[in-house]
Parts: sequence; C-alpha cells; structure tokens
Amino acid sequence: MKPYFFLAEEDHKGFFLILSFILGIIIYFALPFEPGLISVISLFLFAFLMLFFFFFKQRFKFLSGLFFFLVLGIFVSKVHTNMMETKFLKSPKENVSVTGTVTFIEEYETLLRVTLEDVLILSHEEKIHLNKAKMWAQKKLIRDKKFLNQDFECENLNLLKEISDMRGLEKKSKKISTDTCIFKRPAPAQLKKGDLIKGRSFALRPPSTPSQSGGYYEARFLYFEGIEAVGSFSNVMILKESLKPVSALDSFKTYLKNRISFLTPETKGVVQALLIGDRNLITAPIDFLYRALGLTHILSVSGFHVGLISFLIYYLVRFILTLLFVKVSISPFLIRNISASFALIGSLFYVLLTGAEPPAVRAFIMTGFIFLCFFINRQTLLVRTIFVAAFLLLCYKPVLILSAGFQLSFIAVLALCVAVKKVNKKVNFCLRRKPVLRFITGLFLLNVLVTFISLPFIAYHFHKIPLYGIIGNLVLSFVFSLAVMPLLLLGVLFMPFNMDKAFFMAAEQMLLLVHSVGAKIAELPYLMVPVPSFSTWGLVVFAFGFILLACMKGRIKYIGLILMILFPVSFFTYPKADLKLAKEGRLLAVREQTGDLRLNESYLHRTISNNWLLSNAQMPEFYQESEPFRPDYLIIKNKKISFEPDSCSDADLTFALRKKDYSKCPHLITKERLKQSGVLEVFVKNGTLFMIDFSQTDKDRPWNQKKKESDLLF
Repeated sequence: MKPYFFLAEEDHKGFFLILSFILGIIIYFALPFEPGLISVISLFLFAFLMLFFFFFKQRFKFLSGLFFFLVLGIFVSKVHTNMMETKFLKSPKENVSVTGTVTFIEEYETLLRVTLEDVLILSHEEKIHLNKAKMWAQKKLIRDKKFLNQDFECENLNLLKEISDMRGLEKKSKKISTDTCIFKRPAPAQLKKGDLIKGRSFALRPPSTPSQSGGYYEARFLYFEGIEAVGSFSNVMILKESLKPVSALDSFKTYLKNRISFLTPETKGVVQALLIGDRNLITAPIDFLYRALGLTHILSVSGFHVGLISFLIYYLVRFILTLLFVKVSISPFLIRNISASFALIGSLFYVLLTGAEPPAVRAFIMTGFIFLCFFINRQTLLVRTIFVAAFLLLCYKPVLILSAGFQLSFIAVLALCVAVKKVNKKVNFCLRRKPVLRFITGLFLLNVLVTFISLPFIAYHFHKIPLYGIIGNLVLSFVFSLAVMPLLLLGVLFMPFNMDKAFFMAAEQMLLLVHSVGAKIAELPYLMVPVPSFSTWGLVVFAFGFILLACMKGRIKYIGLILMILFPVSFFTYPKADLKLAKEGRLLAVREQTGDLRLNESYLHRTISNNWLLSNAQMPEFYQESEPFRPDYLIIKNKKISFEPDSCSDADLTFALRKKDYSKCPHLITKERLKQSGVLEVFVKNGTLFMIDFSQTDKDRPWNQKKKESDLLF
C-alpha cells in the first residue's frame, strides 16, 4: 500500500529521503555536545540493518529509508568533523614574527587578504634564540662542507623548523590558513601563491565565538576551513619566490583583468565579479546600492549566472549550427546534443573560473541534469535535480547547510521551480491574448513569490530586508539577463579577434544605466527595514513547512502551510538580553525601558556594536548615542542593573570593569574573567538572573577549544 500523502512530482519520493538527510545534518550541528564516533557508527549500522530488514515490507520500507538517511546525515557530518585537524592558537599573540607559505590571495582596494600555511610564529625572545641557532647551524654546515652557498636570508621554511626543533623552540602552530590575515599597503605587488613570506603581526588571535545568539560563528566556520588564527600583518618581505608555474585558470583571470582595465572604477568591479567571481574591486557605494535594491545575488556568482551562461551558449551554438547546415539534411536531435555539449563545457569552465562556489556548483549540477536529459531524450524533473544537487554538495561539505548563501540559493530556486508551472498556467489562462502583459505579469508574480520565501532567511542572517527588493529585481534583472551578461559573453568570445572592447564598453553603458535607475530607487524613504533577531527553530520550521507545501500533494500538504504560519512565533520566543559585555568589558549595551539598546561606545568595536543594534531592530547609521558612560563597575541588585556608586555587599552580581579592590563584592566577575570570555549576555527579567558566556557556546564541540569551567547560573 503506497503512502499516498507522499506522492509528489509523478510519484518520485526520493527527495524526501534527501530531506531526511538534511535534517540529520541539522540535528548534528544543533546538538549541545559532540557525539562519540563509536556511538555514531553503531547508530549507522543499526539504521542500515533496519533498512535491510524492512526492505521487502512495503508498509515500513519508506519509513526505514527515512530513518536511514537521517542517521546518514549525522554520520557524514561526524566523519567530516573528525577528518579536520584544526588546532586553534591557544592565546592571542602580540608583536610576533610570522613566516609562512602563501596559498590564497584576495586583492582589495586598500589591502590584501591571504591564506598562509606551514607557519612559524616567533616572539622577540624566540627570535633571539633562533638567530643563535642559525649561527650555530651555519657553522655546523660550513664545518661539514655542505650547503656552502645557502642564503640564510632566504632559507627554506623546513630548515627553519628543523633549527627551531634542535634548539628546543616551540612551534606555535603548524598551519595558519588565515581568511583575514591582512597586509596593509604598501604590500609586495608581485606576491603570488607559493611564495615564502615573512611579516610582523601586531595582533594574532584565535577565531572568536559568536557576538550574540544565532550570530556569525567565526570559530566554527574557520574550523572547517582549516584556519587556525587570524590577524593583521605589516612589514611583509618575500623570502623565497614560488617556483611553481601559474595555473592556466589564474593566467586567464589575469588576462581578463587586463582586458577590462580601461573600464571606470564604478563598473570595473561589477564586471570583474560577473566574469571571474572576484568582488574585491566593488566600491562601497556600489555595494550598498546593490544591497539596498536586493540585487546582491547579481554580484555573487550563483544559479542566475551559471544558468544564463549555459543557455546563452546553448542557443548561440544551436543558432550557428542551424545556419551552417540549413541546406544539409541533419537531425535536429544531433544539433541539440552538440549545442548541449558546448553549453556543458562552457558552464563548467565558468564555474571553475569563478572559484566553484556552492551556488554555482549547484547550478552546474542542475544544468548538467537538464542537458543530460537532452542526450537521452527524457523530461527533466527540476525538483529532483535541486535535491540531488543539495545531497552531493552536503556529502562533500555538510557545514554548508549553515551558510546563508547555500540556504538562500536552494530555497529560492526551489520556490522558482515549484511556482513557475502554476503561475504560468494561471497567467496564460487570464491573459492569453496579451503576450507582453502575460510575460511581465508572470515574471512579477514569480519575483514576488521568490522574494517572499527568501525574506525569513535574509532577516535571520542580515537583520534587515530591502523594502524595494521586488522593484529592483523586476526592473533591473531584465537589464542583466537581456543585455549585460550577453554582452560580456560576446566580449569574452571575441577576445581572440581583438574585438572585445566594443562589447565591454556597451556592457559598461548598460551598467551605468542600472546604477542611475538604482540610485533613483535608493532615494525612496524606508530603503532598509530592520528586523529583530528570532529563534533558529523558527527558520527551520519555515523552511521545512515550505518544502512540504511545495512537494506534497493532497490535504497533507497544508501541514506545511501551518508550519509556515507558526514562523512569527519565533520572534516572541527569542530571549533578549538586558545587558551585553564584550572586549573585556570595554563595550557595554544596556536595554532601556523603551526596549532600545544603549551603548557606551558605538564607534569603537564597530562590528560587534552594529550586530547588536541590528539584532535589536536598530539601524546603526541612525543610532543616536546617548550620554556616554564608562562606569568603574556595575551591579545587579534586586534584579535591576545599576551604574550608580552603591554598596555591592548584597548585590546579586557585580562586574569589575576597572582594576580596583572589590574584595567585599560577592558573585564578582573580575577583569581577568572578562578577558577570558568572548561576549557575555545577562538576563534579569521576570525575577530571574542568569548569564550566557559565548566562549562556552558548544564548549564540548571540537571547534570550541576554550575549555574553561565557570558557574553561569545565579
């Protein structure tokens, strides 16, 4: 007997198994503890035996499959976590010398962001010992008549490590792949991958914990990237240049950058982002304009770009082949297959050229399924291709489920694929004699639906939504789809004939038109609407509710609608802290009676303070700072926060913000304790008092290596 309520898209239920797999990954990352590998393997074997035992029983076959894929998601996540060997820097280091090999470079207008590996960190005292060790090693090498021409100013890093081992020096980190390791200008212009470099870091620190509940978790993200420390560098020197040849893709990227160097700074960054996925040259005003109009997906290579490029190549090749063989009897099926082959090769090259980001890989897998169906003359099931692409990406990297780009990309494409047939059917029936109006109306309705489905994810990750996003997408996406991207593609194709400049100049004029129209829209009031933080479970419930509503048939699909309606409840269940402390107590935020946060320093530590304001539905640019306050200490007495000088002998909790004598204060949070913590949130409402230390968040998970014991409840 078939479970009729799971029938969807011609009885193909495989994507429900993938949905269970995704749920297993979410459960793994939501656990407050790290499950043991033996326990996970045992659970996986038990699920496999259940699947095998109930395989021939129709009633339990599908349910056992759901359970197996749920456990499979937990198992894959655990294995992927155990494969990582990231060990964070134990404590911050100041004024240290860092030597390492460059593996990744991002170029911005005012700085470089690089990734280093095989890193040696030395303090001033250790450098003195190392110099003595080098002198000792040099004498030994000369005495042994070996390596007489060794240049110790450009020595190999492995030799440095060997010398430091011989002299008993501690290697502080075997690898620092820093995503935010900054070289202030001027920096070596010839810096490239594989170079052995040396620089001074004035602030090298381990990745931080979140600045608030549900906030960006830097330590977890960098753990899965293999990043062990972050910091800013200066006085950079190249000790030894790389001997590895530059890859063909990197050479082509450099060639493309040179070909578009004549463009204005306003458009050059956008063109570079569209062609090679490099957003580093986009100016701040242009970036703000695209964010305000809800067009940030245009600047990040995703399914929009990959799908557009692949189908532009497909129809261009098909048009050329049709013209060439117009007088020759050739099968249309053969022309379609040849065009699809060129489109697949072109889209694969574009994905690799732009860095193979998850949205682009997902789009390539989907287009690959579509063109594969062309080869075998089968109809494509779009929903199935979406879930298969998600399954493959999450098997490769399960932590992608937590990224905003992955979530927005898949939920938006799913909404588009599910709605396109129904919207077109309704619009075609109502406007069957007005083709132009039918096209515009259908596109507008699809845009409204996709924007509506994406809003909870935008609000959760960015705490503000573009009010005119629908207008911006409707008006300006036409220009990118029908003018900018085709012109850029033609420019790339005509580069071998030195005829690309005209196409790039035409694309630049279209971009200037987009920017001028966008500037007019951006002048409208209430451009960005702040959204307060809400519980994570609300986002999960909304996402699963929409998937059930979109993929189920029959009355059971309305369960998904009920789940989506429950989403606003998550705003009321989110705990709002009455007091926040960061940066050893130098940054404070107190909730006033109006519900707004009052900060003592809104300009210093801007990243954290902006996150706090946005999570409380306060726009940082409109925040009016009250009279500044810098108390020596603050007390919580009778469940009330006070900065006034008072006796702390009977206080519920006391924070020592200055180094003074607080021996008479019970329940004291000292300056040293604040220094060990990342961000503290204190709740004093409804007769209760408790505190959350975000350095203790996921303290049993491998990405949080701060093992401190403290009593957080009072």
